[in-house]
Amino acid sequence: MSRVHAFDPGSEQSALVIYDTDAQLVLRHGIYSNRDLLEQCRAWPFGPADAEAVFESMAPRGMPTSLQELETVHWAGRFYEVLEARGWTVGRLSRHKVKIHHGAFAGPKRAGEKRPSADAIIRASLIDRFGDVGGKDAAIGRKAAPGPLYGIAADEWAALALAVAWTDGVR
Repeated sequence: MSRVHAFDPGSEQSALVIYDTDAQLVLRHGIYSNRDLLEQCRAWPFGPADAEAVFESMAPRGMPTSLQELETVHWAGRFYEVLEARGWTVGRLSRHKVKIHHGAFAGPKRAGEKRPSADAIIRASLIDRFGDVGGKDAAIGRKAAPGPLYGIAADEWAALALAVAWTDGVR
């Protein structure tokens, strides 16, 4: 079994999705404090033969950056370094490439133009992929009958989108 550990890093906490690339199945997902996630990276029993990691990376936007963004980059680098030192294949993928892969980038908005957010489009793309003709009910389900995406919330959607794009060969 091959696993992709997809990280959507944040300044204080980060989302993680562990995705089985063979079965195309979410094995684990969650949002963790960065310190806890760093310890998990050090302790995972997975070796470089059966796991790789990918991080959503920031790209220049021609705008000033914030302390929060710099902290996010700092933590992503710490996770990356720990896993790389353990011999894992480690990569980065920009949010822009993930958006394009999931059909959520249509260029700049014009004044007054209304369109769904990139996050909404990506979420819909993932629901379509995992729910097939059953749609949201099949993809997410409910407590009594959970689907493969049951319980995924907030930044976990971004981590899942990253895992899927990486598995599909986006580089």
